[in-house]
Amino acid sequence: MTLRAVAIAIALTVAVLATLGFIFGHVGGALVVALYALIIFVLFALERATYRPRVDASRGEWQTTGERFVDPASGDVLDVWFDPTTGQRDYRSRRES
Repeated sequence: MTLRAVAIAIALTVAVLATLGFIFGHVGGALVVALYALIIFVLFALERATYRPRVDASRGEWQTTGERFVDPASGDVLDVWFDPTTGQRDYRSRRES
């Protein structure tokens, strides 16, 4: 289970607790708990919206920079590619290149 999945599960639990608070008449406390759940959900939405998506390698004039490194997460050797028209960089596994 990823950290993201755990955080979403916590946010859903907090939202359920806020709903129960409203149902049982604890409006003040439920509003605070609902606010926490809302903040968590908004942060997840912003994180998804601002995350850098993979570049479209089928467009542009991609050329290798000659840089290589080992990705610590996968252990793959990655080549660095550069599109001089946009300035974007792409990191491709040697198997994809």
